[in-house]
Amino acid sequence: MVVDVATAPSLPPTNRRVLWKPQGSVPEIVRAVSADGERFLVVPPPRGPQLQQLTIFDRTGNVLQKIGEPGLYSQPSFSPDGMRLLVVKNDVQTAQADYWTIELATGKQTRLTNDTFGRASAIWSPDGAYIYYSSFRNGDFPVYRRRTDGTPGEEFVFQYTPGATLLVTDITADGKWLICDAGGYIITVPLSGDAKSRKAVETLRDEFFNGLGRLSPDGNFMAYRSDEAQPERGEIWVRPFKPASAETGDEKWRLSKDGVVAMLHWHGKEVFWRGLNLESNDLWVMSAEVTTSPKFTVGTPKMLFKLPGPIGGNLGNISRDGQRFVFAVNVSAPPTTVR
Repeated sequence: MVVDVATAPSLPPTNRRVLWKPQGSVPEIVRAVSADGERFLVVPPPRGPQLQQLTIFDRTGNVLQKIGEPGLYSQPSFSPDGMRLLVVKNDVQTAQADYWTIELATGKQTRLTNDTFGRASAIWSPDGAYIYYSSFRNGDFPVYRRRTDGTPGEEFVFQYTPGATLLVTDITADGKWLICDAGGYIITVPLSGDAKSRKAVETLRDEFFNGLGRLSPDGNFMAYRSDEAQPERGEIWVRPFKPASAETGDEKWRLSKDGVVAMLHWHGKEVFWRGLNLESNDLWVMSAEVTTSPKFTVGTPKMLFKLPGPIGGNLGNISRDGQRFVFAVNVSAPPTTVR
């Protein structure tokens, strides 16, 4: 899509129109637009079906379990009790993407959504009864939640600045605060009171691009990704977090040193993230030990294991106990028999 805009005297969008439509049900992905707006860098759909196998690994990269049959899966996320997965599942015929849950013991799948709204990665509530997610609606990114038992319907949670991208990244253990990315800074949303009157707290906003706020198990520290050290790539930092006011302290510590790609997770005295590999698509699972008392200290980052890419990563790839890692691994589609 394209729309004409003017910056003076105001910014009214006019003349919305379609530039082109994809040829099939699987859309092309526009990665970049030239400065003159005349050329587009597009990743086309694969020539054949590219399916994913939901696979659980241990801390050394050995396969523990394969979940169900291959399909079009992405963004797998462990439930708080580690008994279910939340996944995005694409319909092969229509390319519609919806949230599903999968029971690890039985393989039972439960559909949670059935619509064409664009959605960002979801997170589980602390008790596993709900998922929270932002959804692209009429140019905005309101936050909703819905039950994970398959009960239909969703509940409005929060609406931020019109047009601002919002990504839900964490929730406090007591369920009182929701941590969100707001396009370069981190906000915290109170979950008490009337949803339409909720006001966000600017938890971390400075001259750097900060995001992916993730709380320590005791709720007193926040790990996040920032481009403070290296403008061309992010690193993991930690600051004190004040649960009562949802503010961060000025003191900070750097955990990573070679670049990170999301997948930030905190368990006990260990912080995990996805390492940045500029030479290949391999997925690097990294960790560092930390001590929060009597003072904050950081251990040397280490690689737990790596997997051949391309493999997507998200905030829920790692189980709460830090022992299991789930990924949607690309597999070849079964050959078609010609008769």
